[in-house]
Amino acid sequence: IGATVYDYEKFGGAKAGDDSWDVMWSNGQALNATLSNLRPGDTLVVPSSKTFYLMGGIQARDLTNVTISLDGTLEFASTTLNAVRYIDNWPRRGSGKSASVLECLAFDNLTN
Repeated sequence: IGATVYDYEKFGGAKAGDDSWDVMWSNGQALNATLSNLRPGDTLVVPSSKTFYLMGGIQARDLTNVTISLDGTLEFASTTLNAVRYIDNWPRRGSGKSASVLECLAFDNLTN
């Protein structure tokens, strides 16, 4: 089976140019889902000339020989629009408001 090129917008269903609450969440979920589909030799492309707004908590683990091409822009949720809502809802490790927040991007056990 040959390598696959995954377009974040086409394959993942991410929506560019929309910073609404629901889209930021779905764009984050789309990136996590796309990263979890990558197999050796695959490429993930964030399309050029586009900005994708998303929530953090993006996690990639155990990837081997993949390429991630950030040709476009990933812009993470901002507390300047609605600070309390973002802080209260940012993805966390553990339960409750005192649990530690997840990083915007976390990559673990990558091999190339």
